Amino acid sequence: MSLSNSLLEVALALIPLIEGARGDPRALNPRENALGIYQITPILVRDLRERGYDFTLEDRVDPARSRQMAEIYLRLYATEKRLGRPATLEDLLLLWCAGPDGPLQPRNRKMETYLSRGRLYYTEAVRRANAKMAIVGAMLQGSGVSP
Repeated sequence: MSLSNSLLEVALALIPLIEGARGDPRALNPRENALGIYQITPILVRDLRERGYDFTLEDRVDPARSRQMAEIYLRLYATEKRLGRPATLEDLLLLWCAGPDGPLQPRNRKMETYLSRGRLYYTEAVRRANAKMAIVGAMLQGSGVSP
């Protein structure tokens, strides 16, 4: 069984929020030399290049290329074969936070903080979506159209 596209989309939407780049494609974490909205490290770029992908360090500041790198990386490492089970959203976030073996390692404070921030953003996104659906439902009800 391969990684669910909807699960991957949720992870790809959450990661930039958790990373805190606030949409700034040039956001830099000098401690890890992570750059861009996905806070991609040179190690990740090198890993993908060694696997035949044509990404460069400069691609980290391009939001579309950054997203491509993130998607490929998550698809490469969040496999049922590697994890011994289907990947969860938590697995994807741990993989991004702690590297390819993140979901398989004992959790540390950094990992717990990352997951906590992910849960917070996810809960807020669901709350907003539900509020929008309630508004649409009320509008449809008022128009005589059944939802």
